[in-house]
Amino acid sequence: MKKLNLFIVVLSVLSFTGCIGPGGETWATKAWNGYYGMAKIKKEIAKEHEEFLQRQKVYYENEAPEIKALRAKNEKICKDMAYAKFPSTDPDAEDKIFNATFQDRMRFRVKCQEERGTPFYATIEKK
Repeated sequence: MKKLNLFIVVLSVLSFTGCIGPGGETWATKAWNGYYGMAKIKKEIAKEHEEFLQRQKVYYENEAPEIKALRAKNEKICKDMAYAKFPSTDPDAEDKIFNATFQDRMRFRVKCQEERGTPFYATIEKK
């Protein structure tokens, strides 16, 4: 019994201090902090995103040539209208994803494309 207790203590000490990996964290601390669970979730999200991009690519490739031409025309019109409606207030933050102006322009462009009959794939898939 005494040897078993000693073995458990030594194993515990080694697992928390002896097996230090890159970054100075042990596998036990990483597991405790949720590192492995987060890594699994990130991998699942990346896989879903790749599948979405593949479906989107197929959708746009299978569009009729007339629709492709109309989409290109509408994209230019909607982009120009969005830039006119939401002028940049901060030239240094131009088209940054967290910039409110960028987000307003994107919302406007998505709505404009829908109204003109050429919605983005992401909005079609949500419906």
